[in-house]
This record gives sequence, structure tokens and C-alpha cells, in this order.
Amino acid sequence: MLRIYKIQNSTVFSSNCYILISDGRFAVIDPSSTYDDVTAAIPELADCEPVYVLLTHGHIDHIWGINSYVSRGAAVKVASSDMKMLRDPALNCAVFISGPISSYTGEAEAIREGDVLMLGNESISVLESPGHTEGSVCYSVGDALFTGDTLFSGGGYGRTDLPGGDMQKLILSLRKICNLDPAIRIYPGHGDISRLGESLL
Repeated sequence: MLRIYKIQNSTVFSSNCYILISDGRFAVIDPSSTYDDVTAAIPELADCEPVYVLLTHGHIDHIWGINSYVSRGAAVKVASSDMKMLRDPALNCAVFISGPISSYTGEAEAIREGDVLMLGNESISVLESPGHTEGSVCYSVGDALFTGDTLFSGGGYGRTDLPGGDMQKLILSLRKICNLDPAIRIYPGHGDISRLGESLL
């Protein structure tokens, strides 16, 4: 059975970090919180194998604690279009804040629309959703959709005036998401969890 936990880093733009656990393995989506911080909140995590760091996009508030998971063996997955953002503080906006990292220079594997990743007995599908950044993606597992900064609770969406942003592409991505089952649960990069039907524009 899949278990999903939300951890919010109040010091980094209140970014949401999600932990998915299945069959003794776990993935972290947008590691805005470090492994130690998350384990303090979720003690069972210490007994689970880290498998993936899944990035919805490359902004610094979504990769804040990335090294703490990579050092434990987790593989980083990110869209190829956002790969360059991880390595460039000007592109990932690290120049605006100070923290444990300003860039990620380790290994990362490119993902794209239709890719399916296995986490224990659960399958995680990749849905491309460019607009907030060039390589923004969502992750779908069961009735959960992790939308990053593409779609927020209540119909809000991420800004497009930062590097890689494109409002026209974001509109198309939002239309794509809004064609999904309205009963799907939306897990955004910031803010509350909601149903898609409650977040339709």
C-alpha cells in the first residue's frame, strides 16, 4: 500500500516535500526538506530504501535538500529541459536566497512524458507540464497527481516571469491537467492538498 507524507519547509517559500513509501522503498518528490528533517517527522523512513529523487522542476526551493538523499543512493530524475537549471544558480534562482546549496552538480537522469517508474508495487507516471519552467512535469500515482508549481489548490499556478517561464505553454499544460478525472487529488509544490475538481480554473 502506498503511503504519502507531506513535509513543508517554512523557511524556503513554504515549499512542499512529499515522501512516497511502498514496500520498504521510498521516493522524495521535490526535496525542499533534508533527509534528516524528514526522518525526524517520519521515523519509519529510516528503515526504508531511498530509490528516487523526483523533481517537478529545477528551482532552488525544490532541490534544497537533494544531496542528503543522493548521498544515500537515491537516483535523481528530472526533465532534460530543466537539467541545466540544477547546475546554474542564475537559472534556478539560488541567487535570491542563501542555503545549503546553490546548485546540484551530481548525476541526474532525464525523464519525459509517458515514462513509468516503479516504486515497490506502485507505478509512477510522468506527465509533461511546461510553463512554470521549460521542463516542468507532474507525477501521477494512483489517484494522486504531484503538480509542483504548475497547479496549486484553488486554481492558482506558478509564475512565468522567471527563467524558462512561458505563460502560453502553462495555459496549455493547465488545460491538459484539467481534462483529467476531477476526483484526482492534487499535491502541489506549495499550499494545500485538494481535489482537481476544486482547483479547476
